[in-house]
Amino acid sequence: MLTMIMMSMFSIQGASATGANGTNYKVGALFIFGDSTVDCGNNNYLLTIARANFPPFGMDFDTHLPTGRFCNGRLTEDFICEKLGLPLIPAYLSPESANYLTGANFASAGAGVLNDTGNDLGEHIALQQQIQMFMERRAVLEQMMGVEAAHDLIANSVMYISIGGNEYIHNYITNGSESSLTPEDFTDLVLASLSVRIMELYNGGARKMTIASLGPMGCAPFALHRYNSTDSQCIEFLNDLVKDFNTALHISIVRLNEILPDATILYMNIYDIVYNLTQNPQAYGFQVADTACCGVGTYRGAFPCMNTTMMCDTPETHVWWDLYHPSHLANRVIADSVWNTPDDSPDFSLKSFHTLANL
Repeated sequence: MLTMIMMSMFSIQGASATGANGTNYKVGALFIFGDSTVDCGNNNYLLTIARANFPPFGMDFDTHLPTGRFCNGRLTEDFICEKLGLPLIPAYLSPESANYLTGANFASAGAGVLNDTGNDLGEHIALQQQIQMFMERRAVLEQMMGVEAAHDLIANSVMYISIGGNEYIHNYITNGSESSLTPEDFTDLVLASLSVRIMELYNGGARKMTIASLGPMGCAPFALHRYNSTDSQCIEFLNDLVKDFNTALHISIVRLNEILPDATILYMNIYDIVYNLTQNPQAYGFQVADTACCGVGTYRGAFPCMNTTMMCDTPETHVWWDLYHPSHLANRVIADSVWNTPDDSPDFSLKSFHTLANL
């Protein structure tokens, strides 16, 4: 009973957080949904080949141990937590998650917006199921804090969503969905499902959300290898698919902001940030923007990182950690960029994460 009282006190105090710069942000908690770009260890508890709980993953993390993050260190949301003054959010399936009331991470590597995306990798938690888990956590909060306090906490929390890449990598491109659907029809299918999921979060009390665009997958090592890039040139047809998806995603977010009272949904332009990293790495302190640090084959993009013999000597110089995922230091650049996005656009969905945290 004493433990529950102390946890409830911590939750209520978590209705705001003091960031790294001393600013008091109006963020109760951070709830994370998505795929391997934000999975911090849920797949450790699933029967899947999509795992990152072994070296050299995690070598540059705070503990220097693998956690399940598909990175040599922190993910973008970890740096966002630091800026918000929140502890790093644990995987929902991990034992320690029950003791954290400043958020939960429901993301699962291989997952997509569509339930069957990623089935080729084994078990995963599709977005629909992730939101069901969020509703389970909401019920626990209601029991511990009371209904009104729990709902206030959720309304002042940020829903951080990063998903959709697997729709192309492990669905549309790989499984031949293009034979039955045009790119436009496939995008409409994915975004219709995503809109339903956003409505479910809204009906569950979420009011602050931020949704990441897809990154320039045509510049990732897997694409450079698979499509035999010459001179490290990005694969334009893939980037064109992504850009069309991102444009439609942004339009969907604008519409959701218009129809959902009191909701604030931001569009995080990850594409431009990562594209700039790949085209001008020296400006950000990197030297290698085409080849992954860990992997095999040309651009180290033929096969996922499996052990330390497959990795480079200087991960700090690489934009990409493995064939799909940015490195620890690249994730820090991404976090800094979305946090400090200029707020001069009349389109509120393009405001910065910093602005969302102050609402």
